[in-house]
Amino acid sequence: MLKFLVPIQKRVMLFICITVLCFVLGSVIVGVLTYNGSMTTPKVRIAMILQDVMMWIVPAVVTAMMITRRPAEFLMVRRSIDLLMALLVCAVLLSSIPMMNVIISWNANIELPESMSAMSQWMHSAEESANHMVEVLIGGSTAGSLIMGILIVGLLAGFSEEIFFRGTVQRLFTTANVNHHIAIWVTAIIFTTVHFQFFGFVPRLLLGAYFGYVAYWSRNIWLAIIAHAFNNTLAVISFWVTPERMPIDLNSIGTDFSTPEKYLSAISLFVTSILLYVVYKLCRKHYVNQTSCD
Repeated sequence: MLKFLVPIQKRVMLFICITVLCFVLGSVIVGVLTYNGSMTTPKVRIAMILQDVMMWIVPAVVTAMMITRRPAEFLMVRRSIDLLMALLVCAVLLSSIPMMNVIISWNANIELPESMSAMSQWMHSAEESANHMVEVLIGGSTAGSLIMGILIVGLLAGFSEEIFFRGTVQRLFTTANVNHHIAIWVTAIIFTTVHFQFFGFVPRLLLGAYFGYVAYWSRNIWLAIIAHAFNNTLAVISFWVTPERMPIDLNSIGTDFSTPEKYLSAISLFVTSILLYVVYKLCRKHYVNQTSCD
């Protein structure tokens, strides 16, 4: 049983204070780096790395070290990675592509009422800004640009965000005896909200919930990190490729309802559900029946 040095209320307040402090410091550092100059690819890459470290990794690690004598156990980083489980959590994401593409398309085409036109314009502006940032971050069409995108957006972002959201935020909930479903979905809502990409809100919410359930079922943050990094890597690849490099558009699979492709989303849902159940059962067998972290 994991023991804490401070009660839950103080743990939460401590985490919030540390996060705010790191956010301010990180914002200042990134602001100084990008001040009075164009947002070049090297600057954006450095800014992204600093942001991931200062705003996600540092608050999580510092909080864990201050609230318990076993921070690694709190963050769920002590357990090894099972290759089969790693492949399965990635297979779930692959099988869900057609289904998720339908959801992404629906969410991206939501139209707000005329009375909310100002908010709609701001949301579209935020979406365009985020897409532009990714374009600048990748920095070109070379293989080196793709590798840098995978390293920063795929691996680093996958690691840093999981340590913060599933390793710390969700753990603060579950170790306070909050119902794990509530903990997972509230964390997923926070996760998708802070990205400020509202025309991708629902797909990212579902992804956050998936990562949360993987982390909770396995008590192993590395599986959630692998799933998150794999998903981000797919996104980088689909952003980088052109019709000349790859004839298949990953972002459109399953969205053409005028062809037999319309059945792909239903098949995707069926296969994904089966794989999710397999992941759940194997996690129960290999992880939860061991000493629990909660």
